[in-house]
Amino acid sequence: MPTDHRGRCKSLLRVTVSFAGLALLTACAGGGSKVAAGPSTDYYLSHAAGNYTPPGPPDDPWGPYIKIAAGRFDVPEQWVRQVMKVESGGHEYIGGQLTVSSSGAMGLMQLEPETYQEMASRYGLGSDPFNPYDNIMAGTAYIHEMYSVYGSPGFLAAYNAGPGRLDSFENYHQPLPHETTNYVAMIAPRIQGYYPQHRSEADQLALNTMPMSSGSGILPPGVAPAPYPSPDTPGTPLAPVEVADLAPPPSNQSAMYSPTPAPSAPAPKPPSHGSGFSFIPSAMADTPPPHMQLPPPVPPPVSRAVYVAPPPVHEMVPGRAGGWAVQVGAYSTADKAKAALGIAELSAVQMLVHGKPVVASVNNGLGTIYRARFVGLPHDQAVDACQRLSGGPTGCVILSPDAQS
Repeated sequence: MPTDHRGRCKSLLRVTVSFAGLALLTACAGGGSKVAAGPSTDYYLSHAAGNYTPPGPPDDPWGPYIKIAAGRFDVPEQWVRQVMKVESGGHEYIGGQLTVSSSGAMGLMQLEPETYQEMASRYGLGSDPFNPYDNIMAGTAYIHEMYSVYGSPGFLAAYNAGPGRLDSFENYHQPLPHETTNYVAMIAPRIQGYYPQHRSEADQLALNTMPMSSGSGILPPGVAPAPYPSPDTPGTPLAPVEVADLAPPPSNQSAMYSPTPAPSAPAPKPPSHGSGFSFIPSAMADTPPPHMQLPPPVPPPVSRAVYVAPPPVHEMVPGRAGGWAVQVGAYSTADKAKAALGIAELSAVQMLVHGKPVVASVNNGLGTIYRARFVGLPHDQAVDACQRLSGGPTGCVILSPDAQS
């Protein structure tokens, strides 16, 4: 696992975080005080080829490389694009010079020399970290490794601050750097609902764990979703709830994909990390809600027809109608799951009116749990619904078409 050397642009990252949105005022690689780069960075600068031609059109110069890297490491393209946007703004050069931060992080994905060396050795990459292809490959590989251990959005904190710093936060309640909480706050809302085809064990834990109190989250104070509202239309009747039986979630780690342009080198499974990142259930919430005993619901009409999930769609298209879902908790009984659906529907009726409420029973190896979901939503409505619900008693997780097993 890479050493703890990712907190590298405190003087460079300046952000505006507001209730209405998050804005990046300057790329992590630009501006700030001038600090001498380390010897390794100097070496790489002196040996950089410098004649890098973007493979894509002007409006998406690195798109082809991102697509290859995303496929090889089972990382959503949206994750790579958003990390790159914050790290370097997608600029190979800034002011006519190769993009380097004041602490020596290099290239489009702003990798420290030690991180690049480890990724290059592990995955058969080239010796020039400024080569856009290799830089994107190494950065995406690092995202994959951090996600495998910490889930989403925990991988963002690990990418920025380093896994050692995140471990201290999780295990010893040491605060994360302010830069890191801002970093997560900038990117997490923009990647909601996008997941690898093979979910990490940390994410699977979140999908199969009942809501619980987990203390302060990774977002900075003052950055929170819309407050939990009063019911929009108290008299709105609940839709029938279908009960589905799903196969247990897979426990394997992400599979590797090695397209022809990239050297084939399977990634080793990252070391076990115990329970994983503990703030997955509500990626947008500053403080996830405490565990609560839900009141008995007024029994809605229930259809006993089994809902059969369609085959997974392997190419996610943002905004595709009807393909997304939201999960509002996993519970010990079907009645509690139905109650959660009722609370969620009353709280976000405008966003969920086109979704179908489903209670999915899953055997997690220790017993049966019941996932409460609204399926068949457009992406935008799923995001809006979770922003409304994340601060409430149920929490909310967005599920892409690929993530609804």
